[in-house]
Amino acid sequence: MKKVKVLLSVAVILFFTFAANAQTTATTQPAVLKKLLAMTGNWEGTGTMKEGGKTTNFPYLLNVKKTAGGTGILAVEEADIPGMGKMLGTNIAGYNSEEDLIHWYTIDNMGTTHDHLGKLIDKNHYQMVYEIKTKDNKAFKELINVIFEGKDKLNMDLVITVDGQVQMEETASLTKKASTPKPVVK
Repeated sequence: MKKVKVLLSVAVILFFTFAANAQTTATTQPAVLKKLLAMTGNWEGTGTMKEGGKTTNFPYLLNVKKTAGGTGILAVEEADIPGMGKMLGTNIAGYNSEEDLIHWYTIDNMGTTHDHLGKLIDKNHYQMVYEIKTKDNKAFKELINVIFEGKDKLNMDLVITVDGQVQMEETASLTKKASTPKPVVK
């Protein structure tokens, strides 16, 4: 009986090892995961926020590393936004083959904690969305577009709507840097 348990345990471990490794090979990775992994690197640029008729520019940094054996990313972002303060965010994202979607989970020091669902729009355009009904029964939607311009330029835009009305828009134009950028938040 002990031998059967040991053999069964080994079989289960091998099954999960092979299943995990199958997703890490470049030939089996879906296009949306390949595009997500293309975000790996140190990105630096300028963000712009439009809210309530006011436009604000700010420095924005994004440091993205592969995680989970190359099947996902860990992205750390920071910005010092005039009038709002210092934003520090941590994101983890990976591919769910059952849904054929990327899950991008965000946590930041400004009260954000949620899961975006993402897909490829075309070979250089990745889009993700987060939608809920708020406590006061309003339709909240955050739509983020990530557009690659070659390997070293990344444009992102974010639009937040409540009940279909735009509440805030943000854009960022980022360039990949060879070294880790200096923090903008001290």
